Amino acid sequence: MSVWAGYDHDPLYSGNHFTVMEHRLVEHVAWSNLGKVRGGQLSGRLRLEQRWRDGQTGTGWRLRPSLRYTILFTSRSKVGLTLSEEPFLDLNTTSFQSVHGLERLRSLVAITTPIGRHLSADIGFMNQHGFVPHGKDTSDNIAYFSVSVKL
Repeated sequence: MSVWAGYDHDPLYSGNHFTVMEHRLVEHVAWSNLGKVRGGQLSGRLRLEQRWRDGQTGTGWRLRPSLRYTILFTSRSKVGLTLSEEPFLDLNTTSFQSVHGLERLRSLVAITTPIGRHLSADIGFMNQHGFVPHGKDTSDNIAYFSVSVKL
């Protein structure tokens, strides 16, 4: 288990144009070994964010739990398939956070592979589904690539 806290300074854009600066205080608890299921490894994270934006009122509270499942292709392989889900749960509403409850869901399918002694990469596809109250939901399809360092 690992625990950390931090601050995110996030410029937000629309159509490649800066719109507003978002600030986040973040508390994070991660479990790298929740257990094995059908030969694969479960890991998870619980993230709490306090968000505010320049020129807008209120502090948005958001919970972002995630669950990740990785199964190696063979017992001798270090390359595997990863599936993960991350719901975004808004705990209140503000001038910029209008959904109370499930706001979006990120779903990932990726190939996980080591790329060095302490480095690994995920290469795959992510869908981010946005739940829009009284409107049409959104769906973003994303080519996904990440690099992780394990010390």
